[in-house]
Amino acid sequence: MTPSERNPFVYGGPVDVQHFVGRQQEVNLVFEQVTQSVPGCVAVVGERRIGKTSLMHYVAAPDVMRRWNLEEQSSIFLFVDCGAIAPMTITGFWQYILTRLRRQLEKRVRFAHHIEKIRTLLAGPEIRTSEIEFLIEDMQGDKLLIVILLDEFEWVVRTDTESENTTRELLGGLRALVNNRARTLSLIIATRRPLDEVCRDLRFMGSPFYNNFVYLHLRPFSENEANSLLEQMLKGTAVVFTAPERRLIQELAGTHPLLLQASAACIFDARREAGGAALDRRVVLEKFMDLTEHQWLDMWRWSSDAEQEVLMRLARHPHDGHTVHDNQPGECRTLLKRGLVVADKGVYRLFSPTLRHWLLERTAELMDQGSAASAVGVSAANRRKRSMVFVSYSHENEAEKDALLRHLRVLQKGTDCVEVWSDDDIGGGEAWEAAIDKAVARARVAILLVSANFLTSDFILKNEVPSLLARREKAGVTVIPVIARACAWKKIEWLKRMNVRPRNGRPVWGGTDANHDDALATIAEEVASILDVK
Repeated sequence: MTPSERNPFVYGGPVDVQHFVGRQQEVNLVFEQVTQSVPGCVAVVGERRIGKTSLMHYVAAPDVMRRWNLEEQSSIFLFVDCGAIAPMTITGFWQYILTRLRRQLEKRVRFAHHIEKIRTLLAGPEIRTSEIEFLIEDMQGDKLLIVILLDEFEWVVRTDTESENTTRELLGGLRALVNNRARTLSLIIATRRPLDEVCRDLRFMGSPFYNNFVYLHLRPFSENEANSLLEQMLKGTAVVFTAPERRLIQELAGTHPLLLQASAACIFDARREAGGAALDRRVVLEKFMDLTEHQWLDMWRWSSDAEQEVLMRLARHPHDGHTVHDNQPGECRTLLKRGLVVADKGVYRLFSPTLRHWLLERTAELMDQGSAASAVGVSAANRRKRSMVFVSYSHENEAEKDALLRHLRVLQKGTDCVEVWSDDDIGGGEAWEAAIDKAVARARVAILLVSANFLTSDFILKNEVPSLLARREKAGVTVIPVIARACAWKKIEWLKRMNVRPRNGRPVWGGTDANHDDALATIAEEVASILDVK
């Protein structure tokens, strides 16, 4: 495989400095703090895989430091994955840091006189914060700047009974060091939750550790940053994503960095496998969800009960985001900071249509968890598998569709086990074809509202009907053709072999208004029987 054929997208770890894009405001904030006459400290907050580690690696790169007039010889950036420190004691912590500091000083001849002091500290049985303080004061005269980047800082903040005193002493020591008159040390800390929440259970005797930090919340990319990422990664390949492929990426990933890389990787592979043939969207969707299932689940599990309630309400009522915000403004603001919700012209919505579909598709599993069930207001009696009824129709038959939906939605009263879906449920900003594909994939019952308009719709006949008939064969989906208006349906090969409704084959809208309701009520009752609605 030549370099131009190799998939360039990275979703298994942090991106390298060469492929880092965007985040200019965040980078500026970090260096503005670090390069002050009195260096400041930054607490980077963001969801898992949002790019915290990539940002830390980027700001520690020599080329980036030089752009901010930091001289490489006198500026030492130490990246530390706190999960790798063992044992997590005060001595263990400083042994890990000092070992890396010594290696950096060995590359800088003019600071060699500090190396022996560090060796002496490392050789001792115990390292106290006061000894680190003396070391930093000795470095002041050399105008040496030390920036320690502590990733996964939650590993340091242990609040169990046995560890709390040690944690408090270590954090108190770090606070004393950054406040030392030498002003040689700066800390950049990365956590999933805000630092004050991470430290909430610690009882500080004086000013709390987190008071020294400027907070930086990492959210999904802007649209420009997302486009820059795609362009950057595709350089050197022979591939240029088409407009429909870019729309599909936006539909799947929003502008979340990891999800962007994963969705683009799936499309890149699908294009290569298809050769010159049309891209199979369903293959892309399935592979993408397989790759990212853990990410969606992780977002859900790290949400509080109240945040889960907001997410579910936004999923079920995508056009009613302003009401959700008015009722739960605090949770909406938190979800906005986390990047799971975006504010579009003052209206709150989920950051990605895929998150909405994931939430709806897995309602049954989520309701098996007590907190999730209570969050969405579902009683124990109704915690059964949620089934979707998919309605396929021509937009020329809007009135007939609305009448059918009114009868089907009677089944939803008093139970949360039935979801009735039509393309009315496609949220603003969603790619409608992908939304329909996902709804078809979740359907347990499909109703085809058959008319001459239905039977002459290219999209319905080439996309919806083949998919539904395939799922009928493979997954046992019940497909119910309803003859809405008089048409030559008996001349359609696949349709004439099916059991249509009404059972006599007469169109629903072929008699009196009362007959309309009789026929639609009968169809709703049949659906209720299929779904075992009590």
